[in-house]
Amino acid sequence: MGGKILLLLNMCLKPTNINSLRDETIRNKQYIDGINSVFKYKDILNKYGVDICLSDNTINDVSSIPHEIMTIIPSDVKIITKNANTYGSINKGSGLLETWGFCMDIIKQYDWVIHFETRQILENFDFVINFLESNRNLFTLGDSVHFNTGLFCIDSSLLLKYIRETPPMSLRVSIENHIFDFVKRNGIYYDTADKMGLLWHDTALSTWVHW
Repeated sequence: MGGKILLLLNMCLKPTNINSLRDETIRNKQYIDGINSVFKYKDILNKYGVDICLSDNTINDVSSIPHEIMTIIPSDVKIITKNANTYGSINKGSGLLETWGFCMDIIKQYDWVIHFETRQILENFDFVINFLESNRNLFTLGDSVHFNTGLFCIDSSLLLKYIRETPPMSLRVSIENHIFDFVKRNGIYYDTADKMGLLWHDTALSTWVHW
């Protein structure tokens, strides 16, 4: 299967739990490293005709993005911002749903979406290339009952259905479990890969974990 592909990069620059300039500086550095780790593969994305959109649900406009981040974003990347993180402090998945909600108009223009959380650092591009060579719903399993949502590929119509059927305020479990249940409940075909090929920062332990 083929079709138009959107790489949707998620960013959350100013969550309510950032309490100091030091915290903000550390967070911004993580975004810089994560975004750079994506764009070093820009030639591959261009080869497959992948469009890129960067979204943030904690700022009103592009002028709020720090200069050091803006300078590493290619000019052909679309940026969508909206200060709409009402539920993200309660449930991180709810915040993600809010972001997807205001990105629906652009998601509708594509057949497939690659979702990536930009505070992670890609160690390789194997997962994405796997999808680009054969478009399908592609996930990794955190355990037997949830998908990892830091990086996954999904049919846009399926993602839109999930967004419409899941109001952010209704989410009472992790979005990793909830999307897994949604896919299973609807009998939707998906494939899995062993690894995402990235580093994820475990905030509680203040350490980086290979996924």
